[in-house]
Amino acid sequence: FVIWGGFHGFFLILDRLFLKKALKKMGGFFSVIFTYTLVLIGWVFFKLEEFSEATAYIGKMFSFDFINKSSEIISSFNFTVVLAIIFSFIGLFKFGQKWEQKLYYNTTPTLTWSVSWMSIAILILIVSISSLAAEGFNPFIYFRF
Repeated sequence: FVIWGGFHGFFLILDRLFLKKALKKMGGFFSVIFTYTLVLIGWVFFKLEEFSEATAYIGKMFSFDFINKSSEIISSFNFTVVLAIIFSFIGLFKFGQKWEQKLYYNTTPTLTWSVSWMSIAILILIVSISSLAAEGFNPFIYFRF
């Protein structure tokens, strides 16, 4: 957790000094890829307890070696990665920006609009809880603090 905090703090400092301006000049697509990659690396340090495990995991992440892996693990991982990529990059496209405007900046939501989005949120909650329950034992990550 200390390494994750230092990693996170280091990039917050870089962001305040120059990174935000540099990424803005490079464009949205590169900024999203850069941020996405940093967040993935940071989560590895947050999740794993040993530094050697984290570095080995990061090495495997970027080796792109898919041989001798369980197909169930790969398909589950691929599904998660595809969803993460979709939600990370959707805001770069016009239709994603239109959705953002409708979702977050709708000043006069109607009852139909509110009920529709509440139903979608409840459905996502149910699917998420079902997914966690199906995985078996999954201790709450913050208990390790």
